[in-house]
Amino acid sequence: MFPFSIFSLFKARIRAKDTRLRGKISDVIDIKSECAKSEAGSLAASFFLFASFMIPLNEQGAWQVLKYRKLVSNKVMFSASGLEMKVSQSASPVIYPLPKVQKVRGVRILGRVTGHLNIPKGTAQGDQLADDYQVRVGFVLKGQKRLNPIQKMLAADWIVKLYELAPPEVGIDKIYFLKATQIASSLGRNRKHPVSDLIEERVLWRLPEDGDFALDHRFSEIKEVLALWLSSDGDDTKSEYLVQISKLELDVDGG
Repeated sequence: MFPFSIFSLFKARIRAKDTRLRGKISDVIDIKSECAKSEAGSLAASFFLFASFMIPLNEQGAWQVLKYRKLVSNKVMFSASGLEMKVSQSASPVIYPLPKVQKVRGVRILGRVTGHLNIPKGTAQGDQLADDYQVRVGFVLKGQKRLNPIQKMLAADWIVKLYELAPPEVGIDKIYFLKATQIASSLGRNRKHPVSDLIEERVLWRLPEDGDFALDHRFSEIKEVLALWLSSDGDDTKSEYLVQISKLELDVDGG
């Protein structure tokens, strides 16, 4: 009887250990399952937090085509292929007012550039006689600034138009420009524009000498945007070239 009792006790201990092991394995599986569910939930939440907003480049009626005083305007065309700006010693902006204030996290642009700027020797791009860029993408930011009647009467047309983009209950902060260049030494330049304290600029992207480009940027902080401002210029440098934008997409708050 004694040996049989020892054997029975040994088997009982094995069964107990086996039961505890199965319990631990089950706990691990449950934890992994919960982690997987949590991760899937986070991904789904991220998906709904931000959405893509496609800017209609083929709908001329959705845009405002402006001109500067005393400057020749670009030739602007809207088509199924996108937005085209032909520069011939000229400069002018086009503005897309957003349907509502959008919280923008990032931007993507596809397009093509044909031609280059004639930057004078001994002059840096952005200087007084060479303040031309082939691609400027401006974000008109929500703020508190408004024009009083006297300021409105004296301001340039483009400034008046800019303030008119804001709903009655809000104002403008500034236009934050991201710019693209074909000149490596221009990259990384940041400034408040000497012409107006409403304009802040950053030279962010490198363009090819000729050909297709893909520009992408994600802001470190969300921007509250009223409108988009696109411009290409060649008036300072007496340049002629063509910019075609085939896609312009914003990452916006989907909440």
